[in-house]
Amino acid sequence: MKSSLPQSAGIALLGLWLSACTPTATTHPSRPDQPPAESAARPALMEPPGTLAPVKVTADRIPEPVATDLWQDLRNSFVMDDCGGEQRQDVDHWAHLFTESPNRFEANLRRALPSLRYIQQIASQRGMPGEFVLLPWVESHYLPVFSRRNRPVGMWQIMPDTARTMGLQVGHHYDARLDTAATTEAIFDLIAGYYQQYHDWRLADYAFNSGTGTINRLLARHGPASAQESIPSLPVHRGTREHLVKLMAIACVIRHPEAYGVELPHLAPSQRLEPVVIPKAMPVAEAAAKAGLPEETLTQLNSAFLDGTIDPSRSETLLLPRANVQRWYDTDPSMQSWPSSGAEDHAAERAAPASPDTRHALRKRHCTVKRGDTLSGIAHRHHVSTQQLIRWNHLGKRPLKPGQILRLEPR
Repeated sequence: MKSSLPQSAGIALLGLWLSACTPTATTHPSRPDQPPAESAARPALMEPPGTLAPVKVTADRIPEPVATDLWQDLRNSFVMDDCGGEQRQDVDHWAHLFTESPNRFEANLRRALPSLRYIQQIASQRGMPGEFVLLPWVESHYLPVFSRRNRPVGMWQIMPDTARTMGLQVGHHYDARLDTAATTEAIFDLIAGYYQQYHDWRLADYAFNSGTGTINRLLARHGPASAQESIPSLPVHRGTREHLVKLMAIACVIRHPEAYGVELPHLAPSQRLEPVVIPKAMPVAEAAAKAGLPEETLTQLNSAFLDGTIDPSRSETLLLPRANVQRWYDTDPSMQSWPSSGAEDHAAERAAPASPDTRHALRKRHCTVKRGDTLSGIAHRHHVSTQQLIRWNHLGKRPLKPGQILRLEPR
């Protein structure tokens, strides 16, 4: 979880190609010393996450997404104290560091916006607090960080052993830590699990940074964290406390951009990322031509494929800008439907629900558990939620067994 990160030429090309992400204004207002205080009541720290399932949308042409305000949606989903409350000084310090150069901050946020928007859609489906949508900013500024040997990788900065425990494949040909869709689902599973253990999103972040063993020992020794504190006073490692402070700081900037002299960028609907089904293994060059994208762009959006081959046996989907999704399917007449990751598409589903036949085009009725499979991994591969798998198969707390057959739809 390093703060200094390499930035490759490919990432620069991606930022240029996604130039449709434009700021909403061009001037920088003056920066007051403190952000304005909100009069609203303190948000609940201990509300459980929801379990909305991904939506399938099918049509002759991809429907335009329902217009929503990303930043307001994100603010509405925040659950932690506004800018640190009584510990505002620490949070404000990091908020000012993040925005010390407004132009650089806006450029970095603009580059990250397609990934941020995609992660926000998943969080919205699952009822996750908006602060955790911003966690990759703290970890990597949303960069697909590569590393060698036993080091953290990807925008979420996950260690190899942790990834395998989460059901993410780590290998020479494919590294799921660089797969935005798979890793986001697995990370949210992990954080939601921490919340179920501690019933406190602040402690969930502490556990994400330092592990549950440390947090359990501190709670046993010092008692539960006070809900009245913005930042728990548990004597955690300095870096663990700072991790939460940074998370609250970037959320504070999103709450009050004018207080830090920055403008939040806008993402054109055509540049929102959408998953598409991979029909067969193919070279990256062929996949890029099929999507109508430069190879560098396709690779940056789907950097988990390490050997130049897009292979559905490793991941069943790619992420593409919405503007390129229709072309992807138009070049393969056998593929007439696609999964949608956006919570805003629930409105489209309610207006024109997909028929059972079209739903089955993307999803089989059953799957067989293989050695090393996890619920989150199976859910990601088949575009369902872990809670759906548990409910449809009456799994309870029993572990999965190789050879076990799971239903992938309700009876």
